[in-house]
Amino acid sequence: MKEKLNHTIIVGILLTLTLFILLNSSNVIESTIMSIGIWKDKIFPTLFPMFVISNLLICYNFPLFMGELLKNITSKYFSLPGSSSFILIISMISGFPSSSKYIRSLLQEGQISLEDANYLIKFTHFSNPLFIIGTIGSLLLQNEKLGLLVLISHYLGNFIIAIIFKRKSNYPKEKISLERAFNYLGSKKSLGANISSSIYDAISTLTLLLGIITSFLIINSIISTINLPTIIKYINSCILEMTGGVIFASSLNTSYIFRTILMTAIISFGGFSVHMQVLSIISDTKIKYNDFLYARILHVIISSVIVLILIKTFNFIF
Repeated sequence: MKEKLNHTIIVGILLTLTLFILLNSSNVIESTIMSIGIWKDKIFPTLFPMFVISNLLICYNFPLFMGELLKNITSKYFSLPGSSSFILIISMISGFPSSSKYIRSLLQEGQISLEDANYLIKFTHFSNPLFIIGTIGSLLLQNEKLGLLVLISHYLGNFIIAIIFKRKSNYPKEKISLERAFNYLGSKKSLGANISSSIYDAISTLTLLLGIITSFLIINSIISTINLPTIIKYINSCILEMTGGVIFASSLNTSYIFRTILMTAIISFGGFSVHMQVLSIISDTKIKYNDFLYARILHVIISSVIVLILIKTFNFIF
């Protein structure tokens, strides 16, 4: 009975959305065009090369190579196997939601355990550093130094979360072997087959991201047509889609300190659009989305406090 009720509610919501789309077709078309532009100009150029290269590196067991060299560091500081260092480093470079993709890939390859995956997804939520420094710092805040403080706060917040949820290490210190590291490198498939599968996987993931971004922008456009209190619309802009949220935050007629803190909080949460991307990527695994969600709420609090402290400490810079 409960399941039928849930299905009825879902169908009701879908029919309501269909009606709104029909009545507001121009807004929906505009939102769709906007989402394709964001995907084409920002997401695809940034993530496609990294997705293909990282897929190829995984095909040739590069995470195991890195794991052998860095296993004592990851074991000591993160209580994780060495192969997890690949996820941490690549995620910091490429930005979210790439970490969930790499976690899923290494879990399916058997290079990390489910427990490791659930721990990693808590603290590898990194926004693209170029987006923080370039878009938030230079363009929106018009201050690269503030952008740098946002970057530091965002990254430190993740590492503090890693410390908070750190487990007892199951990986004892071992002697590092260069010979063993190089022996890991290799693939049973040909280069051509690996390139084809890597491109296919990258395109599939990016197409999924396009669909999710488009859906959230359409929902946002529908909500904007409803006569809601202004504060509700502002909150909606911040939590639904990250890029729109930081643009809204930059337009507020408030102090640079408040705007910087708000932007830091928005990218640390990521927006429900990013959350849905993560959820879609890990949907065929037993990785817990709730762990990711709780960590993001904590990340918002920690990174916001850090950026406030940094701004107050280095206030003379500005």
